[in-house]
Amino acid sequence: MFTESNDEKVSLTYELFKNWCDENSFNYTPILFVNGYSFPRAYDIEYLQYFINDLFEDENIN
Repeated sequence: MFTESNDEKVSLTYELFKNWCDENSFNYTPILFVNGYSFPRAYDIEYLQYFINDLFEDENIN
């Protein structure tokens, strides 16, 4: 059962997450991150398999 303390923690967590989303212009869910980058909404998650090799190649360049 939630106590007042838990409600406060949930509210604080929600506010921190909302502020982070606002600061990063994320206004939709879900947001998928791959290698620290948000996966473009223009692509369906099914297309990730076509990009995965490029992501590994880019990581090896650094």
